[in-house]
Amino acid sequence: MCSPPSKMLADLEQKWGMTLLERSKSGVCLTSAGEPVRPFLLLEHGGKTEVSDLLERAHVQPDVRFTTWEDFARKLDEVLAQFVAIYHPAYFERIGLRYINGFSRRALGLEGVPFRDLIQPAYLGLMAEDDVQEQSVQRVTQDVEMALAGGCRLKLHCGPGMVKRGNVEDKEVRFILDNDVFMNGKIELKHSAGALNTVHTHADRIFRGAITDQLHDAMEPQPL
Repeated sequence: MCSPPSKMLADLEQKWGMTLLERSKSGVCLTSAGEPVRPFLLLEHGGKTEVSDLLERAHVQPDVRFTTWEDFARKLDEVLAQFVAIYHPAYFERIGLRYINGFSRRALGLEGVPFRDLIQPAYLGLMAEDDVQEQSVQRVTQDVEMALAGGCRLKLHCGPGMVKRGNVEDKEVRFILDNDVFMNGKIELKHSAGALNTVHTHADRIFRGAITDQLHDAMEPQPL
């Protein structure tokens, strides 16, 4: 898997009206602000780069929204089966899940509530201190890379920030929790489902461990 050339990225952005979030050896993630992520699979065959729109292959409507991991996993199984049938890969070099969360106090009816009441102290840095006024902090972020159990790794970025919708920056300060949990190495096909479940378990634990009960309840979680 490889990153596509710049012209191809520009063509994709023009076709879908999307903004490039990440370009890396393992692929590219495209999204439009506030819209569902469209996964693209980037492959190289004999020096020729090919882009596969997995949603179109699986006949998923562009406005589909996954509300549970189980729904997403079932659709991913369909996509993965088609991919394996077409390309016959011997193994995967990277399996991972990346979630970019932007917590909006305005959308959750929590305006005026400080982040220290919504986010666990380990993710807040100095803002967790009682004598530090949130409004006085211009910038505080954390970037963490670490090993996790089961052969997984975590890349985490968190801190207050703003979100762009199209080319317009929303002036509301949100708390950004960007966590990428993944496995590297030659992962055989028969182990891919187990690997994905393992990274999901870590991602779920990290997300829940980063927020307080007050924020959790404000998001109105539904029983499975």
